[in-house]
Amino acid sequence: MPWSTVPISSKFFVLVIADFFRVLTNVGVVARSQEAIKMVQPLLLILLRQDLDFQGQLGGLQGIANILEKPMVLESLKMASSAIIMPLIPLLESESIAVQNATTELLTSLLEMQRFQEEITTKNLIAPLVKLVGIRVRNLQEIALMGLEKSSVTWTKEVADAGGIQELSKSTVILAIDTLIIHANQDSSSVQEMAEAGALDALLDLLRSHHCEELSARLLELILRNPKVRETKICQFVLTPLSEYILGLDTVSESAKILIAMALGDISQHEGLAKATDSPVACRALISLLEEEPSEEMQMVVIRALGNFAMHSRTSRKAMAEAGGVYLVQEMLKSCNPQVSTQAALIIKSLFSNHTLQEYVSGEIIKSLTNAMEREFWTTAAIPVLQLMMKSKSKSKSPAPSSFHERGNSLLNCLPGSLTVAIKRGDNLKRSNAFCRLIIDNCPTKKTKVVKRSSSPVWKESFTWDFEIVCKSNNILSLSQNQ
Repeated sequence: MPWSTVPISSKFFVLVIADFFRVLTNVGVVARSQEAIKMVQPLLLILLRQDLDFQGQLGGLQGIANILEKPMVLESLKMASSAIIMPLIPLLESESIAVQNATTELLTSLLEMQRFQEEITTKNLIAPLVKLVGIRVRNLQEIALMGLEKSSVTWTKEVADAGGIQELSKSTVILAIDTLIIHANQDSSSVQEMAEAGALDALLDLLRSHHCEELSARLLELILRNPKVRETKICQFVLTPLSEYILGLDTVSESAKILIAMALGDISQHEGLAKATDSPVACRALISLLEEEPSEEMQMVVIRALGNFAMHSRTSRKAMAEAGGVYLVQEMLKSCNPQVSTQAALIIKSLFSNHTLQEYVSGEIIKSLTNAMEREFWTTAAIPVLQLMMKSKSKSKSPAPSSFHERGNSLLNCLPGSLTVAIKRGDNLKRSNAFCRLIIDNCPTKKTKVVKRSSSPVWKESFTWDFEIVCKSNNILSLSQNQ
């Protein structure tokens, strides 16, 4: 019995048939055979079945593609173009990206032929293809773009009415920027060619119009990160547009803002650009980011950029102070992140390096600086304290003595950052198979290896705890036990 006349009833049987023909038609001789060509219509009908899952749809689509991709097959296929296109249209809106991809690829290959471009049913493909072009799945986007381009040869008005021209333009830009970003990451010297070709102006235009903001900002930052690019004349004119983007009321993308702040930080590393007449505008823009309850990452990016501007330019220092930067930087002195507080202290130093901004000095700044110095002192002083603690020898097999706990707790209450404890050895434990366990309140317990058959085991193991903020109510406990 020919396969085209097999009655189709069972869901499982349908799936088996679709997958079986996918495997068979992978062989060129089979795919070109008349029997295989006769299977195209039944396979298209199978795709319309409601009980066929994604795997079955993929098998059927691949089988059809294997047959129709062979030269001369379409000419010998006695089916109307509409009969081939219509069953495929619903699959463009499938919940499966893989099914969408396979369907779009098949239809795009059919649209290579004039008969399918001119087929009136092709109009029904345009709206689904426009939707797919808007999806940020690169491979699918590229294939849908090609399908739209081929459809527009005959159905230009329909493509325009469906918003296809706009999507084509937008997606082309997105794909171009994506490609340039990949290229820049692979070859950092290529950004010089991009800058010389006018990429900065084009990217700034996209930012002004709030199109492709995050991608544009990412490529801009990659270009401006290059020291040789910062030597070029064009960089003298980017400070103001970048600052205006941050200050713009229509700018809502946080990821784009942080990338533009990083770009300003890149520019600020160049002394000549940091002294430019536009640098005060950049400082005001950066200060505005600190007013928005920024993340720690944003704080670090902004404060480093401000530090560079403050170091090189008196007008920038004045602009920071007038924009309320002194108070905001003073607040950052209280940060538990030592990098942030250190950078804030350096900015304070730059701001008050001469007498021009003395009016902004206050008791609060002095108090914040004093507190920061105390924290820095305790952090530095913690190292010899920790060493002393670890040299305390307890011959007990029970928890470490109270003096050990007191010194450990005192240390933990003033130590932001990382705590590393080295366990060297134990003396006269009077039991074998010993190990040492360290507990800091609710932190994960650390445990040494077990040393067998030794009353004075040697471990030489180190354990580290990371504390993002000053520890509160933590207890350090050391236990030497036998297995």
